[in-house]
Amino acid sequence: MATKKAGTMCRPRETTPLSSPCLTALLDVFELYEDRNFKLTSVGSDLLGEDQQLQCMVPPYVWFSLFPTNNYTISTDGAVKVHKAEPRDADNHHSFLGATCIPAFQIEDAEVAKRAEFIS
Repeated sequence: MATKKAGTMCRPRETTPLSSPCLTALLDVFELYEDRNFKLTSVGSDLLGEDQQLQCMVPPYVWFSLFPTNNYTISTDGAVKVHKAEPRDADNHHSFLGATCIPAFQIEDAEVAKRAEFIS
């Protein structure tokens, strides 16, 4: 099983449901659309607390990335700005996440972003 670093952007060719059965840190799913609009969804198990969902569906051909909530702050005042927070204790802030692809995942159907393409 391949492990991806938090914040890596990928774009699958199929619908990707993301769910987390075991969270000690809330996750944010960042979706970036071709028209440069984006969507931020918090995935977590506290349905009565903050604005959280147990799962998130990412449409095909949409770039997405995930990161622990509070590791980054995203502001949208005119332009999207991302600010990285101070590192936290990894032993106490971790998540287990599953991604299921529909139809079945094929490695040739996934694309990992190159940083230079997103900052130009």
